[in-house]
Amino acid sequence: MNRTDSNPTAVDTDAVIQVKNLTRFYGKNRGIEDVSFSVGAGEIFGFIGPNGAGKTTTINILLSLLRPCGGEVRLFGRDVKKSGVQLRKDMGYIPGELELYENITGNEYLNFFSQLRGKNCDKKIRELSELFFNVDLKRKIKAYSRGMKQILGIIQAFMAEPMLYILDEPTTALDPLMNQRFYDLLREEKNKGKTVFLSSHMLGEVERICDRVLIIKNGRTLLLDSIENIRKRMGKVVEISLKETIPPSSLMTEGVNNVEVVQEGKRGEENKNAGKDNIYRIEVGGEITPLLKKVADLPLTNFDYRKMTLEELFWKYFQQNHKGEEQ
Repeated sequence: MNRTDSNPTAVDTDAVIQVKNLTRFYGKNRGIEDVSFSVGAGEIFGFIGPNGAGKTTTINILLSLLRPCGGEVRLFGRDVKKSGVQLRKDMGYIPGELELYENITGNEYLNFFSQLRGKNCDKKIRELSELFFNVDLKRKIKAYSRGMKQILGIIQAFMAEPMLYILDEPTTALDPLMNQRFYDLLREEKNKGKTVFLSSHMLGEVERICDRVLIIKNGRTLLLDSIENIRKRMGKVVEISLKETIPPSSLMTEGVNNVEVVQEGKRGEENKNAGKDNIYRIEVGGEITPLLKKVADLPLTNFDYRKMTLEELFWKYFQQNHKGEEQ
């Protein structure tokens, strides 16, 4: 389900996750304030922001581990304040800081949680173990690497085949091959109509896998939209390398939004950048032709042209918002 409606902040009454005007204060300190969003079945929803933005507070309220000061949260149409224990039985959760019982084996750990759920998960555990390169579940957890411990947490979250996943930094410590297997798993669950709420600092991961994204800062919603619409906002980035030094202002032309010096080459053997090129990063919001004419006669040693990434847009959005807050 890829929602690209004209009002992405509207709460969908048929959604798996419904959050309306959610607010939580810790004394005088704000955790989150007036946050609203909804997530539908078959949707992978990204939830991003800097440390202290309110992500953990929101997740703990979704899990009914923390009570809000105001607003409403419903999962599968049920109030989490009244039905939290029952709702958690149909959730898979990976915490941001995974803590395990290290003196037991992986199998013992998973069987313990299977018994808590009252469900035989042996078949799914085997499937997930094979997916992640036959991770050895017979070894004690204290002998596991960080990546293997994270895989164990993933297996625990997915083994009961719940309808909703709440995942906080799920790919921590995973290598690229394991990451790819995990993305494949998320897509498989999405195709089954499952709902995924994904909080991550890996913005490339969010851009790659999510349908929509919510950016939160200082407890408030900064942006909520589909990845498709966000990509339309993304400009283009040009990086050029020159042997000579020129003022950044000389590269400003029609369609160029910003120019910054990434690396300034210096003369003199004592300087760490001695003999290196001058590198300029140019943000292009319009047609690139005027810029191409501008740099055509420059002594270029390198020219790189690409789309802006979600991470670059994220920081640009934050900087613009921060300036607005200071004014």
